[in-house]
Amino acid sequence: MQRELRKTYFHYVFAFILTALSVELGNILDGVMVGQIIGPDAVAAVGTTLSLLQGYYSVYVLLGGGGGMLVGLAIGRGRRDEASRVFSTVVVAVLGLSLLLSIAGLVAPDAISAQFCTNPQLQPLAVSYMRWMLLAAPVYFGFFLVQTFVAVDGEPGLVTGAVVVDSVANVGVSVLLMKFSSLGVAGAAIGTVVGHAVACLLLIILHWCKKNPSSPRLNISTTQLFNLSLVRSVASQGAPLAISSFCTTLQYFFCNRIVMNALGKDGMFIYAVSLNVLPIFQLFIGGASQTMQTLGAVEKGKGGEGFSQIVRLSYRFLGCATVCICIALWCCPEFVVRLFGGGDRPDLIPAAASALRLFAPSFVLLALLYVHMVVQKLRGRNVESMFISLTLMLMPVPVMWALAHIAPEWIWWGYLGGNALEIILIFIFGLFMKERR
Repeated sequence: MQRELRKTYFHYVFAFILTALSVELGNILDGVMVGQIIGPDAVAAVGTTLSLLQGYYSVYVLLGGGGGMLVGLAIGRGRRDEASRVFSTVVVAVLGLSLLLSIAGLVAPDAISAQFCTNPQLQPLAVSYMRWMLLAAPVYFGFFLVQTFVAVDGEPGLVTGAVVVDSVANVGVSVLLMKFSSLGVAGAAIGTVVGHAVACLLLIILHWCKKNPSSPRLNISTTQLFNLSLVRSVASQGAPLAISSFCTTLQYFFCNRIVMNALGKDGMFIYAVSLNVLPIFQLFIGGASQTMQTLGAVEKGKGGEGFSQIVRLSYRFLGCATVCICIALWCCPEFVVRLFGGGDRPDLIPAAASALRLFAPSFVLLALLYVHMVVQKLRGRNVESMFISLTLMLMPVPVMWALAHIAPEWIWWGYLGGNALEIILIFIFGLFMKERR
């Protein structure tokens, strides 16, 4: 039983790693391609849009992630009709919100972009990229949703194939548009949208349009497309992860401003390169946490020892994977900087390489704290999980702000110091809650 569950775990976790890859790959590839084709300023401009993408992901985690947990629990208990009702409600709610974002992209893209990028030299590039992110919000949200529910519905391998298609389409369209048109950084954004749209349609066709499926599928419930009380239940389930993700949005937003004010566009390039390696960690964070949310939720619904085994596997897998990435970044930070266009500015390479060596271990701590938050939620320790959510991503902001004002040359210690402080706070809060129980 343990060997079979371990095999199932890794089947899910690698499928979800590729799912996370589809979420993060657009910005990674866009950063690399615009750095190589256009230059460092374009990398800095695309970096200012990370907070918007993270905001999208926050909304998705609140409803899509929470819905995935409830669907997993319902399937584990054999309640397919209940799972389909949750699925229907989440689809309607998330796509409705995404349409509002598209309208905002039509009405006021310049005003919205100006809130994310305050540097006048970078604003034209940022507006060009962000306009397409706003207009295509339903494509982003639709792809996030379809991946989650196809995986929890028993076909994580199908998600793997769709992500490969997404990546190929993204790279091909982005390079063609940036090199052979006058779209510039907008070509990279359009390539990401096209990749997501093609892969989403592929998943819908192969999963839900099958003839004579071998097992029951989640379907849109015609008896109840939307239920407000069910939305509240879904949001409650996804709240800890969503709050953490929203705090990440705030972190990117405020840290962008701190860095731009303290170090200008050169500092923003260094920060953008450092944040562009975070998605590599987030592949494994997403894989482990999504597996906990789906397979872990199913095993929790069944009872028994399966859930404890999933928890142990998650900690071990995530710890080993992120430490290996950290070591690799310590060994070759200059290569990463050049990959994102730093070769055009050799004077920035030493400072950017030094920053990368500080960011890498802070991301290892971030990964372990994030999966710990999911575990606490599934164990029913909602207060502890919520505390981690509220503080996890916000701690680097005051530390970085203080360093920017006291000693700007030490500003890149903000993330490592913030995450270390977070561990201390979680330990103290855990002792407090243990005394109360």
